[in-house]
Amino acid sequence: MEQVEASIGNEGKEFQELSGMYLDSFQTIKAGQVVDGYIVAIGKGFVTVDIGYKSEGTIPLEEFADRSGRIKVKVGEQIRVYIEREEDEDGKVVLTLDRGETFDPREPTGAVEVGSIVEGDIVSKIKGGFLVDIGLQSFLSFLPGSEVDLQPVENFEEFVGRRYQYRILRRDEKRGNFVISRRALLEEERAKMRAQILQEIAEGQVREGKVKNIADYGVFVDLGGLDGLLHITEMSWDRIEHPADMLAKGDAIRCKVITYDRDKERVSLSLKQLSEDPWESVAEKYPLGRRCQVRVEHLENYGAFVRLEEGIRGLIHISEMSWVKKNFHPQEMLAVSDEIEAVVISMDMPKRKIALSLKQVRPNPWDIIIDRYKVGSIVEGVVKDIKNFGLFVRIEEGIDGLVHCSDISWVEDVNPVDLYKEGQTVQAVVLGIDKEREKFSLGVKQLQPNPWNRILESYRIGGKVVGTVASVNESGLAVELEPGVEAAALFSEASEGALPLMQQLAPGAIVDASVAKIDKTSKKVFVAIEGLHTEGRMPQSAS
Repeated sequence: MEQVEASIGNEGKEFQELSGMYLDSFQTIKAGQVVDGYIVAIGKGFVTVDIGYKSEGTIPLEEFADRSGRIKVKVGEQIRVYIEREEDEDGKVVLTLDRGETFDPREPTGAVEVGSIVEGDIVSKIKGGFLVDIGLQSFLSFLPGSEVDLQPVENFEEFVGRRYQYRILRRDEKRGNFVISRRALLEEERAKMRAQILQEIAEGQVREGKVKNIADYGVFVDLGGLDGLLHITEMSWDRIEHPADMLAKGDAIRCKVITYDRDKERVSLSLKQLSEDPWESVAEKYPLGRRCQVRVEHLENYGAFVRLEEGIRGLIHISEMSWVKKNFHPQEMLAVSDEIEAVVISMDMPKRKIALSLKQVRPNPWDIIIDRYKVGSIVEGVVKDIKNFGLFVRIEEGIDGLVHCSDISWVEDVNPVDLYKEGQTVQAVVLGIDKEREKFSLGVKQLQPNPWNRILESYRIGGKVVGTVASVNESGLAVELEPGVEAAALFSEASEGALPLMQQLAPGAIVDASVAKIDKTSKKVFVAIEGLHTEGRMPQSAS
């Protein structure tokens, strides 16, 4: 104590002195006393009473009921209470209302004395407990409500009319009767069972017990004097959200002892290990390629978790949900509790993982498309999306073909945005199908003959042509020779006499020119400007 005082200084000493004064202010109590107290709180089933002791006491709320069953109690009310026990397992004083009933004061006869065991019937319920007939003619004994069972009682009426054994706690001189306890015998029996089970229990045993309490992480099981923990992960091979989904307080169960710490008297239990681990036979029951019925249990943005059977779950990745759908959430195709068919595609036994496929239940539509749409055939579809590089055309559900901008016109560089609208129906020619890359190539210009075949035959080097200036740019002029056919007149290739004229020309001007070059690879025609076209003058040769 001196060492403590030296370490805490003057402030600590003052605190100790005050604490000592505070503790000295509490009165000394003992079981059997009748004292005054004040109601400080009214809770669910119990009333808390301050009797001037270091800890408060509790009285079952039911004791305050009148004959009609109405509860008459309020905070701040002064009451007289009877001390049943100085302290329970929670450190609270066990109290009952001072009943005030008087019994026949004659001495009991026979070998009935404090500490002895008697047997009798619970005759009726009164405030604070029960009246019990233990075979004494002169009076009935009193069984406090707190002494009827090991656990708090919710329904006192269920005990009336039943016969039990009791231990005599004391003789109430004031009332001339005995106060008895069933709980005392139950605790003694529990202590014996505990001592016995501590000697007998071992890992691997299967024992019977009763659910005593339920927590978020598991269930506490009374094995008969010793509590064991049944963790939620050991309750079932299946996945459960909460222990209460599977067990209820008071349930009788059989469990396997999986660990036992004799020093700490801690027991871990398992319910699931009473049955075979389903993963032991999973490879045999679910070989690769097997179709099986599964139930959707959980959805994530990357896939769906499904249940094959108790303890066996698998994942259908989003990439295995559809042959044709892209960039979607699994909830667009599935819902929790859906019963579906899936195909086992892979299994990792060490990690206990099974991968399944939903799309492989049906044929790959790309296999069908190759047979259905031959290269060169004409198809009709609806424009679903338009980009600068081309337009996507829906050929059938989930199958879109791409018309690249280079496959819209034979002779012009076009922007699909300027020519098409979403929802527009178009025709196109099948150019190719790439099953592996899931690409469907279409062309619109292929619906018409390639004009370059005729151009290459119709125009010759040096031939005279008449054209209209379509546009002017830094490098020269674009000259339309005929609808859909443009030629380029370059400033860098112009003669000294023609260059000034070319630099003055504007779109719409009609000019005379000669074919300077035909590039078959790039499919371009180059012309040399010779002068403004004279009305009525015909080109010398366009063939």
